[in-house]
Amino acid sequence: MALHQDNSAAITAASPAAVIKTLAATGRYCRQGRWLGKGNRYASDTVQKLANDIASNTINRRHLAQYIAVSTVLHASDGWSYLGRAIQSLLQGDPHRALHLSYYAELRAAMSLLATQGIGVFKNKHFIVDASNQATSLPKNSQTHEFAWDALNFWAQSSSSGSVFAAILRPYGRSLEDWLSPVGGGAAVLPQAQEWLKQWGMDLSLIGEDRESRNARSYRPSGLPAPWSVNPELVVKFASNIWGVLEPGVSTFEKLDRHVLRLSVESLFRGRTGSPPSRHNNNFITLVNSVVDNQGMSGRLATEWAEFLFRMTDPDDPDLMKYSKVPPQDGEADPYGVISRSTLLLRIATGATHQLFENAGVASQSIDFWRSDLGRSRGFWDANSRPEAMSDLWSDVVDAVTELAPFYDEIPAADRTLRNLAVQFGAYIVPFGGFERVALWGVLSSQ
Repeated sequence: MALHQDNSAAITAASPAAVIKTLAATGRYCRQGRWLGKGNRYASDTVQKLANDIASNTINRRHLAQYIAVSTVLHASDGWSYLGRAIQSLLQGDPHRALHLSYYAELRAAMSLLATQGIGVFKNKHFIVDASNQATSLPKNSQTHEFAWDALNFWAQSSSSGSVFAAILRPYGRSLEDWLSPVGGGAAVLPQAQEWLKQWGMDLSLIGEDRESRNARSYRPSGLPAPWSVNPELVVKFASNIWGVLEPGVSTFEKLDRHVLRLSVESLFRGRTGSPPSRHNNNFITLVNSVVDNQGMSGRLATEWAEFLFRMTDPDDPDLMKYSKVPPQDGEADPYGVISRSTLLLRIATGATHQLFENAGVASQSIDFWRSDLGRSRGFWDANSRPEAMSDLWSDVVDAVTELAPFYDEIPAADRTLRNLAVQFGAYIVPFGGFERVALWGVLSSQ
């Protein structure tokens, strides 16, 4: 279902620049330890108050614009929480709950990303931020899931989506736009960015438009006609690989972003030549060399990047890139696909939020109140044990990934059961569900 033409005409007035200015105006509240002013009309009971104000034509447009601006980081954080619970469900042998939770992770990622672009998704009446501290309602009503996909799809097809995408991805701390500047920059990646954004949000399309399917997954008893099960070895490998690709490095999402860069270069080559990329193809060699040479790296570092782009090192794509391509088929592979797509869309939403906060001049220390509360509430630290850098939270995860490796590498195949996973490795499963870590190190930390 496409965005209603009245909404598509109105939504073009949504202004990312206005969101930046609006968020900047909330900075004084952050310094006081809260996201919004004490009197903000929509800080609680948002949907009901908004419905009442719409009916009486008394919407507080300043308060609503500020709500949309700060919702960017909170939707992204909630999305990572849903993703963590989805992974935990898989590790406990419950793919149905994993599917349900990962769908909502994807939905929250879309809501966060759209909010950074000035599009606020609510229950059935939606708004745009079209001026500083000003929210305006869209003319036509539609349900949350339906509108989230329609708006994401509409925005993905705009030329600005490629620029946003290319600015957010930062392999080796350099934007994708900078990497690709010798071959067209952000414009060069636009077709692939548009394809990926629609691919990574495809569940919003398929489930958002099919309310019966969504309700069946959410409210009908599982096990009919037959129960789903999981392969414990596959689940542990999958969860380990998801975490592995999220390891922070020179930039916050270094490992994931470098793979996206390689796929972007390959996609660009295919689109321009119609030929498959290969390190034995002179035209592809020329393309890769132009991309790497433009970075002005030292000899050895330049060689390492060229070897990576030629797939001479780390040749395989991450599992989540492979699973993200597989559309839902109402089968046992579905949770892996939705988890993969939600992870990728959350990476984009988190990057867009990071960029928004930087552009708004909201300093990292200004949101310490949120970090402190979230970290303690999720058990990442006690009152006196907060890490100096949020990226230090990775150490808990890498220990768990290392300790879980024997489950699929060493113990006999007959012992690779969910029971043994819980009994012998249970202590290492807990960190696997703490994806809020990614929100903590992904927002206003070095990218």
